[in-house]
Amino acid sequence: MQKGNTRERILAAALDLFSVKGYDGTTIDDIAARVGIKGPSIYKYLKGKADLFRALGEKTDEEYNAGMERFLSEAENVHSGKELKEFTMHSVMFTLDSEVITKMRRVAVH
Repeated sequence: MQKGNTRERILAAALDLFSVKGYDGTTIDDIAARVGIKGPSIYKYLKGKADLFRALGEKTDEEYNAGMERFLSEAENVHSGKELKEFTMHSVMFTLDSEVITKMRRVAVH
């Protein structure tokens, strides 16, 4: 298995668990079990739980920025209140429809 693929699987498992159990309620062993590896193996890919959370934050920022860039390029075509409302709703819906962003919001409330 490729290192990048395992790292992504670790990040996805951590995000799933953090969004349900919270950061403090999730252990490295929980994440490893979800991925199908042993806990210490995670340290080949990340320095620890805090580093993992930082990586998730970066991944979320990248997804958010990429999605919002698409909307910002459409902003110059907004010339009326109706168009502004549609533009704003599309932007909001992007953040609501994004699985990564939605799960990161859930982590914040745990």
